[in-house]
Amino acid sequence: MITKKITQDQVDNLGEKIVDSWDMDDLVCYARDKLEQYLINLTDEEFMLEYNAYFDEEE
Repeated sequence: MITKKITQDQVDNLGEKIVDSWDMDDLVCYARDKLEQYLINLTDEEFMLEYNAYFDEEE
């Protein structure tokens, strides 16, 4: 196996290039999928904390 050390800057740069190559619909779909996965894995208590952070009744 061939390996090469790369810097964090190189990793970040590659990540930016990959994301920049996506169109907006793909980015929205990706973000929704990630959010859905995150919310599904929350306990009821964790979900309510997240919910209240966005939809605080005091507003």
